[in-house]
Amino acid sequence: MEPVPVSATAGTRRGSLFAAARDHRRAFEGTIDDHGAAGLRGHRRQGNGDASVAPRRVEGSGAGALRVRSRLLDRAALRRAVADGIREELVRSHGVRESDPGKLALRLSRVQPDAARASEHWGHRLLSFLATAPVAIPGIVLAVGLFLSYTHPPLVLYGTLAIIFLAYVTKELPVGYQQIGAALKAVHPELEDASRIFGATRLRALVDITGPLIRSGLVTTWILIFIGSIRELSATILLFTARTKTVSVTMFDLRESNDWGPIAVLSITMLAITFALVSLIDRFTHRRTA
Repeated sequence: MEPVPVSATAGTRRGSLFAAARDHRRAFEGTIDDHGAAGLRGHRRQGNGDASVAPRRVEGSGAGALRVRSRLLDRAALRRAVADGIREELVRSHGVRESDPGKLALRLSRVQPDAARASEHWGHRLLSFLATAPVAIPGIVLAVGLFLSYTHPPLVLYGTLAIIFLAYVTKELPVGYQQIGAALKAVHPELEDASRIFGATRLRALVDITGPLIRSGLVTTWILIFIGSIRELSATILLFTARTKTVSVTMFDLRESNDWGPIAVLSITMLAITFALVSLIDRFTHRRTA
């Protein structure tokens, strides 16, 4: 069995599937009312075998039942029309027949890795590298870079909480990137594809489908970033001022003066906050896997 060459990207193939399904759907919707009326007239003529009998108007609950039945038949036919459009596009794109399910599955399994590799172009790899690069940068080096960059005009951030916030975001960016990426990979792309087939935009699919499915992953990511930021010291020790002290810097200063009582209180408080957040992560993780 010869391999199937992939001459287009995954987005092009999925776009052609969506276009074929939409064309079949629109063509069917244009005749959906005539189909229901013709089926109703044929049902009446079949009862007495006379094709010349004009259709009579049905009143009352009988008319409502016939309308409901006609709508159900129309929806079933609409689903068949969409499936036929996708099937025809698969036959045209991959050269397989409807009677060859094994051949179709094999060829699609060969197409999927190639499409995944084609989607990871140089821009995607570059952004992925930039998002994970701060893992290899020590906190003290990051603090020196931020200090040299934001202590001169036109943008002076030293002495404000903004520069500390920027340091925290830079250090915790790899954690957020990996967590959100894992949550997005757990969502089947067929769910978004189905919404796109029926006319939803990418934003609507993200808000109504992808967003609710990754909600627990977002909460878990936020908690992990908060835990990493509340105990950060290596970058903050060079960026704080008298007005922008953090808890970790305060504990470090108290240690220099041997004030162990306040240090113990702050340590217990940080442990309580951390344990509470870890329990929230555990609850959200179990809820997602249940």
